[in-house]
Amino acid sequence: MNSATWIYNTLTDDTTISGKVGDRVYRDSAPEGTEFPFIAYQLIDSVPVSNAFKDTLMNAERWQIKAVDKGNDYGNIDTLVTQIITLFHKGKSSGVISSTFEFYLTSSEIDNGVTFKTGTLEFRLNTQ
Repeated sequence: MNSATWIYNTLTDDTTISGKVGDRVYRDSAPEGTEFPFIAYQLIDSVPVSNAFKDTLMNAERWQIKAVDKGNDYGNIDTLVTQIITLFHKGKSSGVISSTFEFYLTSSEIDNGVTFKTGTLEFRLNTQ
């Protein structure tokens, strides 16, 4: 299983996540008109890890997972972020050797008088 599939399956199979976002989990970006809250995830980069002979041993991938909600507080975001960290920190599966939580960033923006909150998490996955 590749890492994108693992991330999607892990998010959509979890009852805490699906209780908040339903099936609104998207790779790269959510379609226009998507209801809130939702989750979007994307690959930042993938770097081969090689031995001294340049044999690729694995890939070091960095992934961002964003929880996005509309409103003035971080209530849904906090619940989603806590569960995402629980699911992915020290996680693994077929093809994913390890997954570690790297950082968390919150942001808020106002568009046409509507406030949006985002919690962005970064994870490092080692894959084969």
